[in-house]
Amino acid sequence: MQQYIWHIIPFLSLSMVALAIVFTLGIIWRVEMKLDWAYKVFFVSLVFLFLGKVIDFFTTAKAWMIAGQAVDLLFSIFLLSGIWMMRDLFRQIDGEK
Repeated sequence: MQQYIWHIIPFLSLSMVALAIVFTLGIIWRVEMKLDWAYKVFFVSLVFLFLGKVIDFFTTAKAWMIAGQAVDLLFSIFLLSGIWMMRDLFRQIDGEK
């Protein structure tokens, strides 16, 4: 059983990220223009997270692992950008800017 748990956990993580992508697409279609850009950036970051997890789940070759690390870096960049955009939007709503 323990040998299978290490295959189940990454698959569950991959499934949750795929679900987050679906939910984010649903939000993008329902929000205003300013939120729309932030959620598009979040969507791109989730796609990179998904790709990184797919690479980690299915590959053992060193070249693909390096590609997975590059995709993880892109995920981090886009996630930080989305958070920054949301922060600026909420600061503008609160009247700080």
